[in-house]
Amino acid sequence: MQVYSPSATRTYAECPRKRYLQKKGLTSKYAAKSAVARWMGTAMAAGLEQHNRMRAFAAPSLVTPYRAAAVKWEEQVAQFLDAGGVVTDETSETRIPPLMQRALEHYVAHDVVPAEWEIAGVEQTFERAGNARPDLIVIDADGYAPVDYKMKESLYTKPTETKDAARARTLAEYDNDWQLLHYVWCIRRFIGQPCTHYYVVLGELSPKPQYTLQRFEVSEARIQSWIDNAHQWWANMYETEIDHINLPRMSPTHDSKYGACEYQYACLDAEGDEERYRHKYITIERRG
Repeated sequence: MQVYSPSATRTYAECPRKRYLQKKGLTSKYAAKSAVARWMGTAMAAGLEQHNRMRAFAAPSLVTPYRAAAVKWEEQVAQFLDAGGVVTDETSETRIPPLMQRALEHYVAHDVVPAEWEIAGVEQTFERAGNARPDLIVIDADGYAPVDYKMKESLYTKPTETKDAARARTLAEYDNDWQLLHYVWCIRRFIGQPCTHYYVVLGELSPKPQYTLQRFEVSEARIQSWIDNAHQWWANMYETEIDHINLPRMSPTHDSKYGACEYQYACLDAEGDEERYRHKYITIERRG
């Protein structure tokens, strides 16, 4: 069976048409909040990867975690601009890099992953699992577990909600998380080790850096349910990919957590006609 990455599967489940357009490399010509958040997440991941590699191998490096993040940020912005994109979040290029530097320096000084845990993998790629790549695989007192970093420029706080309550609510969203269950399955199937839990590190860059490590348990029933659902989703995705006649269906809703879906113009205004929507988009290959 064809296996797809967690991000590809999640996007397809959200909207098959969105997955189709992403696979073509299309992205909005105008980079607003969603694009900036994606660049920041990717850049922070590069910085944290550098830190974890230095920790795993107990070796210094001329490339600091922040430098690794800054290079990745600059690469993404340059790639976007070179493709003809326009950054509409005008303060992002001066706002985000200093936040990342402060956040990474704080993490290096206050790593929330316990020092006694063994690091078994840093950004290890599982090619037979849709190129799934956990940020970190650790061995704690209960065995193997994947660790995933979730970076937020700042936490969304509902009216009358405290920061602690917002943090707890945000972390709760990662219980039964598709991506992390995919990583649990990878450890079980391809490393051949039991895996009964995973960790999420929630990072907040503003107003001041803060990181929270949260453990989530994974029962046998939960992982089996994930496997059954994954097989069905992957079969559907494969059927969609080999259908070269019909456009994939659209989700009935056209919103994301950042507002309107970036493909709303292509799907609704242009009715899926590439000749009509192409001027609103640029082509950039996305991982996953």
